[in-house]
Amino acid sequence: STLFPYTTLFRSLVYMGREATYTQGIAECERARVLLEGDPWITSQLGYAYALVGRTAEATDILRALEAGSGDHIRALAVARVYTGLGDRDQAIGWLKKAIDQHDVNLYIGSDPVYSPLRTDPRYRGLLEQAESSAHTLDPVP
Repeated sequence: STLFPYTTLFRSLVYMGREATYTQGIAECERARVLLEGDPWITSQLGYAYALVGRTAEATDILRALEAGSGDHIRALAVARVYTGLGDRDQAIGWLKKAIDQHDVNLYIGSDPVYSPLRTDPRYRGLLEQAESSAHTLDPVP
């Protein structure tokens, strides 16, 4: 089934919601990354997961690959996710701003638990307002 890789990804997201199941989350995410052939979003989830468990070198390797992008396009939202996991608030917010400029952010970022560490930062609240206003005028990049 073509949905299988996404089921695997969603399982990884559920597992990454609890510290006790991070190991299973990483395993599911690694599987999804292979099944979806290195998709940047799944790759960023894996980088985020590695960062959460202290596998900083692996998270940084993923970050560098995402920042290199494919062709002319770098998916800024994916890069922001890994920086958030690494605890680099300035870089995460900078890349979220780029994602908004790319029209690749939806209002879900306001409730996504990944971005919880950024919620107290006034810059993040400003980005949410910017994302909300741009959501009314443009469709996100697929």
